[in-house]
Amino acid sequence: MGESPGGGAERSGCSGGRGQPPARRRLFFALELDEACRAGLAEAATGFLAGVPGRALASADWHVTLCFLGAVEESLLASLCAQAALLEASGFVLHFERLAYWREAHVFAALAAPPPAAALQLAEALRTRSRALGLSPDDKPLRPHVTLMRVASRQARLAAAAPRAMPVHCSLQATEFQLFESRDAPAPHAASTTAPGTTAAGTTAAGATAAGPSRYRSLARWPLRP
Repeated sequence: MGESPGGGAERSGCSGGRGQPPARRRLFFALELDEACRAGLAEAATGFLAGVPGRALASADWHVTLCFLGAVEESLLASLCAQAALLEASGFVLHFERLAYWREAHVFAALAAPPPAAALQLAEALRTRSRALGLSPDDKPLRPHVTLMRVASRQARLAAAAPRAMPVHCSLQATEFQLFESRDAPAPHAASTTAPGTTAAGTTAAGATAAGPSRYRSLARWPLRP
């Protein structure tokens, strides 16, 4: 498969051995939301999460995880990118159908309909190639979702466990997948309880980031076949 415009794996952060980066990086493969999908979810989430106690994720960080890898040795980064570049996977569409509290993960999320075969195949191929490098990817079945807000305290979890869901109609056309790095969480004072897609003052700004810096950085991307 080809790599992203602008220079391939090394220029996308997958050089693996230049400079003095950390010994390990917390990595995952994921889909980035396009602007239309991000704006649609932001508009719906603004009302759905109003007054809910929790920590909203910046909408710039919204994504659909395909394969979570955890801490990966820096020396394996170039090999991981090379394996991803060998995949010949087809594009697909994910249809988000509801916003809901996901009790197992203690998050409010946009949940998609059962994923198409192409999405399942891509996720499994990424796990297989990761294992070939000696990594231990998360083996839970793919359940496409976008985390909107994390519920931290036990009291908030109990409150959020009450039945609460809202239909939503938003689709994501997956035309590429990316390797992301998860960086340190924002400092506590930067955490936001503002609903995603709103400014600190509460005015609607679909697609705008919530307060606080972005937690995730894209290292490389690869196209999916039409």
